[in-house]
Amino acid sequence: MYAVYVWFLCIPTWVWSQLPIHTSKEVQFFFRASTFTRLGDGRKALFWEDWWIDGEDVATIAPYLHQRITQRVRHTLTVRQRLHDRRWVRCISGGLSLLELTDYLHLWAVVVDIHLGNEPDKTIGIGRQMDATPPNQHTT
Repeated sequence: MYAVYVWFLCIPTWVWSQLPIHTSKEVQFFFRASTFTRLGDGRKALFWEDWWIDGEDVATIAPYLHQRITQRVRHTLTVRQRLHDRRWVRCISGGLSLLELTDYLHLWAVVVDIHLGNEPDKTIGIGRQMDATPPNQHTT
């Protein structure tokens, strides 16, 4: 039930999307595991954390590289901020191990041809587009 509150935060047209609603890490994990982001303009999706790359996240595609990025950076920088001029590369500092370098090259190949649109990002979950209809009002 608490995951519904997290879902409400994903709907920018709803008043409570701007409220500082806090949920447990377990609820957030459940929500993230049951949703992904359909990339639009990249303003909402977090580059390092959200599942925006064909339903996957960077941690799945490049786990060793993902570990090198600080929590603060992972939880604040959007896809729009990082894709422009390949700015995601600037989040990486220091020398890379062979595994991290392999992840870097793989991530580069995956995101190099991704282009942002004009529509807002959409959160998709359990076969539904989460834009304006509460879960109990969907028809199947």
